[in-house]
Amino acid sequence: KDVPDDLEARLHLGHLAARLGDKEGALLAAKQSLQLAPKDGYTHFHVATIRAICGDADGALDALRTAQDRGYYLKSELGNSDLDLLRGREAFEALAS
Repeated sequence: KDVPDDLEARLHLGHLAARLGDKEGALLAAKQSLQLAPKDGYTHFHVATIRAICGDADGALDALRTAQDRGYYLKSELGNSDLDLLRGREAFEALAS
């Protein structure tokens, strides 16, 4: 059953779709998550991981910056392997400082 107002379900669906190679489905779930919680740093962080898995480095970095701006503490999360695409990028390393 589709539960459109369940944020956690949307985020998990996005991660699953991204890992299965369904970029369109993953990005749709990410967009729907942001529509449910546009100001939530937690949501922006998870959207960043979805975007990174999908190969969208710029979108992932933008979402990480927004998560941080919204008060989400990134330092402990930057070791997440879903963000491996971003490693070595100056903008990514700047988020840890």
